[in-house]
Amino acid sequence: MVGNLDSLMRQVLSFSVEVMDRMHQFPYVAFVVKDTAVVSRAVNEVYQNLDPTAHCDAVAIRRAQMALETGDLSECTLISLFEPTVLSFDVALWASIHQF
Repeated sequence: MVGNLDSLMRQVLSFSVEVMDRMHQFPYVAFVVKDTAVVSRAVNEVYQNLDPTAHCDAVAIRRAQMALETGDLSECTLISLFEPTVLSFDVALWASIHQF
């Protein structure tokens, strides 16, 4: 995955610009990646869903678990434009993600 990191970061930045343009909000975005494939991506949905736990990292993890049909994301990496919150960091650890 390290060789693909530049490409992934370009995707994260491109998605961030899209979020700013389309949603007019600060671009808190996160991707969950397995091998070199993006499994899920998300933005903060705290205000849209009236859910204080809907941080971008947590939402991306939930979506990745659903897409892969497993709670074990130990083979995945969490890529975020910003440092994960304590809540998101804990969710990542509970999902067995150890690469950030």
